[in-house]
Amino acid sequence: MTTISKIILPVLATTLLTACGGGSGGGSGATPPVVTAPQFTVDGASAGLQPVSLEVAEGQIFVASVSVSKGSISIAANSADAEAFEFSGGTVSFKTAPDFENPGDADSNNIYTVRLEASAEGVTAGVTLNVSITDVAEPNGRVIDGPVANAQIFVDNNCNEQLDDGEASGVTDSKGYWQLPVDASFEPSEEGCVVKIVAIGGTDTQTGKSLPNQVLVSDLPKDRSKPVVVTPLTTVIASIESEEEKGQVLEALGLESTSVEDLLTTDVWAAAEEDLDETATEEQKAAKEKAKAVQRVNAQVATII
Repeated sequence: MTTISKIILPVLATTLLTACGGGSGGGSGATPPVVTAPQFTVDGASAGLQPVSLEVAEGQIFVASVSVSKGSISIAANSADAEAFEFSGGTVSFKTAPDFENPGDADSNNIYTVRLEASAEGVTAGVTLNVSITDVAEPNGRVIDGPVANAQIFVDNNCNEQLDDGEASGVTDSKGYWQLPVDASFEPSEEGCVVKIVAIGGTDTQTGKSLPNQVLVSDLPKDRSKPVVVTPLTTVIASIESEEEKGQVLEALGLESTSVEDLLTTDVWAAAEEDLDETATEEQKAAKEKAKAVQRVNAQVATII
C-alpha cells in the first residue's frame, strides 16, 4: 500500500461512517411522528362523504349516535342550527322536539344543519349533519252530533273522563275537526284502564245549541293512522267491554253491515251529506246510504245520553 493510500483510505472510511450515522446504527435525528385527524362514526358507520344526511320524524328528540377515534366531541358554535341541538353521552339530540308544520331551522325548510368537532394532538376534525324532519300524521278526527265546534278533546289515559296533566288535548274547529299533538301518548297511566278519546262540551253547528255538559267518548281504532270520530253512538259502544258484544249492539240497532272499526273511523256526517251526481257508482251510493243509517242512529242516541 502506498503512502497516499494509507492516508486516503482511513479518511474515506471515516467519512462513510459519519454519513451512515456512525458505527452505532442510529440516525442523527428522530423521525417525526405521524399525526392523524380524529375519525368520526355516525350511527356505527364511518363518516366519509359529508354532509351526512339523516331523517328524524317530527316529535322525536333523538338524532344520532356519534363517536370519534380520539378527542372530545362538541357542537361547533358557528353551525347554522347549533342552538337547536345538544350532545351528551355519545348522542346528538334536539333540545326541543321539532315540529314539521312549524320549522325551527335557520332556513325554515325543515333541514337542520349542525357540525360536531373534536381536537387531538393539535389537529381538529369534524362531521356535518343535515337532519331532515319528516311529517307525521297527528292523531285527528271529528266530533259529530251535528258537527260539534269548540269541544275540548283529549286522550283519557287514566279513564276518569277528565283532562289531567300530561294528557294530550285540543279543541275542535268550526266544523268539528280536531287534531292532537304528534307526541300524544295512548298508553294507560292507570292499571286496567282502556284508553279512549273524550270530547266535552262545544256547540252543535247545525242547531247552534250549546252543549256544556255533553260528554262523548270513542274507543281507539285498531288502525291508529285513521281519523277517529267521536259520536253519541261511539259513546255507547265505548261503554261495552267485549268486541263481540259491541258487534251485537250494532246489529240490534240495524247496523249489521257496519263494523266497529268502520264506526270509529268513518266520517258519517261528511259521507251522508256528500252530493252524488249521475256518475256515482253503486258502491258510492251504498256507502252514502250506510252513512245516513248510522247518522240516524246517532241522532236517536243523542236524545237519550
